[in-house]
Amino acid sequence: MRIFKVRNKDGKFSTGTSSPVFNKCGKTWSRLSFCTCSLQNINDQYGGENVIPVDWEIVEYELVEVKATPAYKLVNGAISSDEKKIKDIIK
Repeated sequence: MRIFKVRNKDGKFSTGTSSPVFNKCGKTWSRLSFCTCSLQNINDQYGGENVIPVDWEIVEYELVEVKATPAYKLVNGAISSDEKKIKDIIK
């Protein structure tokens, strides 16, 4: 799975609004077309002129699954006896 972000010359990422702010996290798009559409919205807001600075770049990342944790462990802080009860209920 790939994700996309817009980065400026300072290495900060766009928040993705029509008047973007740049910070260390920014917005993430799941499709390149969504990202470019956001940039087009900025141009459209300013009369269709190309107002995107030349030092902005679209950065593409590849996501890799590292670990999967059962959601109930994170939500309920389940202990081992609770895990057994849940497994018995699921059966």
